Amino acid sequence: MSAYDDKLLAEGLNYSVGTNDGRAFNKVTFIGKKMHNGKEMLSFALEENNRQLIVNPSYMCWALEEGEEEYGQINP
Repeated sequence: MSAYDDKLLAEGLNYSVGTNDGRAFNKVTFIGKKMHNGKEMLSFALEENNRQLIVNPSYMCWALEEGEEEYGQINP
């Protein structure tokens, strides 16, 4: 029997991530999952200061994939 995993986040892609306390982290790169005190955490690399962000999946509200400007401009 395999574990259920949607693979919503792809390693190496950039995201903006929001937590349920209202914080937002922009342009972070998903590194993968790490174990911390027996719980699987999401690990991101922050581009601006070369630091690492560890997020408990229970506290993550949203993740927006950052993409290239390949879709063109949106006109109002």
